[in-house]
Amino acid sequence: MSDENIQQTQDAAREAVEKDVDIQQTVRDITLKALTERQLDKEGIKAVIGAVTTGVTQGVEANKDKMNTSFKQALSGMDEAVAKSAQAAKLAATEAMGKVSDFADHEFKETLSQLENLEDLFIDTVNAAAQQAGKLANESFRDLTSHLKNSGSDAGRQAKEAAEQLRQQLTTAGKEGMEAAMKAGKQAGNQIAQIASGILAGMADALKK
Repeated sequence: MSDENIQQTQDAAREAVEKDVDIQQTVRDITLKALTERQLDKEGIKAVIGAVTTGVTQGVEANKDKMNTSFKQALSGMDEAVAKSAQAAKLAATEAMGKVSDFADHEFKETLSQLENLEDLFIDTVNAAAQQAGKLANESFRDLTSHLKNSGSDAGRQAKEAAEQLRQQLTTAGKEGMEAAMKAGKQAGNQIAQIASGILAGMADALKK
């Protein structure tokens, strides 16, 4: 994610909170748009969530008496977007499984690991970005993310379901399929993440309509 895209995402999130009109849906759409502008991998998700959180904390400065409400709505919007990214990753991995010899074993394992750790990545990134904004924002977001983690985030639920399905598919594919992928000499690249980005873009368009 380029510096320009990061700034655009921050600005859009800030304006959404300042205007205080349907923050949850607007932040969801902003997050989805940013996620589709790059590969849907760990670093990409981290960059987007960090940028959105930073923008949200900046936007609250214009309306501090609604800080908790604004943060809660924004967090729900990000949660929904990250949950969609988990669905996209699962669909991409399923698509790749149909032609396993075209993909490196590393890619499937990396996708599985990303899904298993997605909720922690999401919450940790929000907390890290909020910490840079000051004490009030940090405390408010930490309370919200703590509650979200205890009650279970939408992103966490989707990721766990997707990880379990992928694990079952990998077991079904068996060693022969994985060995074929390795023997094919494929680079340990990001093909599945690229496919996932395309699928997520389709999801984002569907939500807008």
